[in-house]
Amino acid sequence: MENERLVGLETKLAFQEQISDQLSDVLRDQQSQLDTLKQSLSRLTARLGQFEKTGASDPLPDEKPPHY
Repeated sequence: MENERLVGLETKLAFQEQISDQLSDVLRDQQSQLDTLKQSLSRLTARLGQFEKTGASDPLPDEKPPHY
């Protein structure tokens, strides 16, 4: 009886450790994605700032006009 209880607790602990490791992996991946998005946003913000400084009213070269 006591042995079954101990095995049950060990099984639950092993499951909890596995879930904890999986969540840690997901969190690490999300942080990596967040860092990438921050870098992209920073580059886009800088590009927009340069665009606004030039006062250009022409669309960006890779944009199609609205009638397309």
